[in-house]
Amino acid sequence: MSKTYKVVPFIFNAGKFGLAVRLKIDNVNITQGDVAGIAGISDTTVSRIASGLHANIEMNTFLGICNALDLNALDYLELAE
Repeated sequence: MSKTYKVVPFIFNAGKFGLAVRLKIDNVNITQGDVAGIAGISDTTVSRIASGLHANIEMNTFLGICNALDLNALDYLELAE
């Protein structure tokens, strides 16, 4: 018996993720530079993502920021209509 998998299309909500990043940085004693260092990216990248305008984020960057700020990555993926 073989397993069957179903592909479910998701959309990344960059605005929601950017807002969460900004709020977490503002409410926790951490800087954009700290987040960048933990995630292994530049301060500029963190700033662009926090603005909510950077929608095409690499998975490693996305997960690095989620780990640095203790965010649940699934909160920013939505089912495509």
